[in-house]
Amino acid sequence: MYRYKTREKNNAYTLIILIILALIAFAYFYNTNSNPPKNNVTIKNYSIKNDEKPDISASNIIEVAPVASIVEKITPNTEIVYQYYYELDQKTVEEREQPPYYMINMAEEEFRSKYSDWEIKVFSSKQVVMQKNLNGKSPFYFRIGEKDGYIAVYYEKPVNGISLREITDTPVNTLPKDEQDKIRSGITVYGEDELIKILEDYSS
Repeated sequence: MYRYKTREKNNAYTLIILIILALIAFAYFYNTNSNPPKNNVTIKNYSIKNDEKPDISASNIIEVAPVASIVEKITPNTEIVYQYYYELDQKTVEEREQPPYYMINMAEEEFRSKYSDWEIKVFSSKQVVMQKNLNGKSPFYFRIGEKDGYIAVYYEKPVNGISLREITDTPVNTLPKDEQDKIRSGITVYGEDELIKILEDYSS
């Protein structure tokens, strides 16, 4: 009877030990499957071990397209500024105008190539400033003539020829006949001071 109880007791101990071992084994396998090994790093489906170099071949590099830059072009509203620097008297004559048709839609590279004899100081869709050095005195000469029956002043533009500067309030027919003939033929005047003096004489 005593042996039987001892054997039953030993069987119970054995069962407990087996249950404990089973729980330990279950816990080990559960932790192994749920947590990857710490010595591996997974990046985009690539397993990189600590002692291995990552694959950085061209096929695995993601290319980022560059952002396209905005190309400045001349528009019909662009202001074109011509600056003429005259070396002998060190004066700059500046003219402003809207772009002629052949400049419209020009980008900076094409513009610089076409106007290589100019220094392009500013280029944008709002304004283009171009400068040229000229060996001589500034063209401060004017031409007094007639426009719509009144004394008018014209001046020489280095690029576009003679242009109207202003129309005065003095009628040509109020002057002596010989002066009327001179004005209708054109009187060349050098310098701003001389121009003012002659206009004052005609208006007095």
